Amino acid sequence: MGSDSVASWRRCASDVLSAVLIACLYVPAFAGVPDAPARVVVAWTEGSPNDGRLRSFPAADPWNFDRPTLSVGGNATLRVAGDLLYAVSRTDASVSVIDLNAWTVLRTLSVGAGREPVDIAVIAPDLAYVSCADETHLLRFDPSTGDTTPVVDLSIFADADGVPELNMMALHEGRLFIQLRRFDPSTLSFAQPAMLAVMDVSTEQLIDADAATPGTQAIELQGMAPKLKMQVVESTRRPRSGLAGAAGKGSTVGSEGPSSPHAVGCRLFVSASGDFFDDGGLEIVDLDTLQSLGLIVREDDDRVGADLGAFVLVTPDRGYLTFSTDLAVSSHLVEFTVSGGVVPSGALFETVGYFVPTLPLDPQSGTFFFPDGGAQPSSVHVLDAGSASHLATISLGAGDVPTDVIVIRSAVAGPPIPAASNWSVAILALLVIAAGTVLLVRGQRRRAPEV
Repeated sequence: MGSDSVASWRRCASDVLSAVLIACLYVPAFAGVPDAPARVVVAWTEGSPNDGRLRSFPAADPWNFDRPTLSVGGNATLRVAGDLLYAVSRTDASVSVIDLNAWTVLRTLSVGAGREPVDIAVIAPDLAYVSCADETHLLRFDPSTGDTTPVVDLSIFADADGVPELNMMALHEGRLFIQLRRFDPSTLSFAQPAMLAVMDVSTEQLIDADAATPGTQAIELQGMAPKLKMQVVESTRRPRSGLAGAAGKGSTVGSEGPSSPHAVGCRLFVSASGDFFDDGGLEIVDLDTLQSLGLIVREDDDRVGADLGAFVLVTPDRGYLTFSTDLAVSSHLVEFTVSGGVVPSGALFETVGYFVPTLPLDPQSGTFFFPDGGAQPSSVHVLDAGSASHLATISLGAGDVPTDVIVIRSAVAGPPIPAASNWSVAILALLVIAAGTVLLVRGQRRRAPEV
């Protein structure tokens, strides 16, 4: 073989190797990186009302506690931001900050003696907002130092006693949605209409939900006083009527016809269910227009007992909710759809003597979690999101009362290195074939006789 041929083959080999290396660099981008494994954190209260505990277990099988128990304030609500978990204790007016990597309590900070904090919305490691049931103002809170400042006056939405009873919150695209319970102690009832206040986080100013009415208006709900955690769904389907019938008091979304095939924008789902023996339900709020779209499940339709409780959307159109009967405090799990309401198939799972506060979902494993403080020992049940079939039970202890459960992405173990998918292999093969074709044409041109 001549020196020109050897040099040509060396150039060919070099070009092919370069093509393969380039393909290897680009293939991971096409292959994608799987989500980090999820974990479940459980908060419960044992013994004294101020005696709270936390434990954690994997969101996928095997479902067993594998972290030590941590001490926090009792009656805790859990929120997560980045690698930090926040436990808001209603009974001792504190916020505990937990490092998820080290699984240790970094600090426990007071929000002020005598206050009754309910929820926290974390914006940054040094900026959060805390809602208190007994305050007229939303509190700006620094989770790194504990500094607390009243910043937004919500008394303009208060009922006769002057206190709007701030409750749970939801953060979405720079806007904070704050439940207003508006309980009037003089009548022992909730004032109507039920409301959600909206705040612009960047300016700490209230957003007017009704420009046609003078002053600053909250979102008026058609149900009763809102409670429990809310859920944002990025898109969902609505009836062909366009939910126009939901504008009137007492209307029910999905009651006028089949669902439309077109998707709509972001929706906030709210348990606007007040208390026992009133006429609330599960309600949708349009996050684009800041208007209620009506109740998709009603407490007066004889399908959800005396009081509707926690819920979870497992798809934009389908979910599960719990309700209590009027015979005893209880939690009965049923399926519902956005267009059709409760599916009349009876209770899929239930417990007596306990009102479920939340039904957190792990989309990655296709499961959701049902805390149970009724049966002894207390526990968390793992249910299949597709069928609600029971998969496992994680026991807590006798007398322990779960107050919150949250699904988090693992902050400890990073995502595994992805194996090449079929698409990745195909892309690599195409790149190599293309490089070989170019080299073949180049070689033929070099061998062609000059004219």
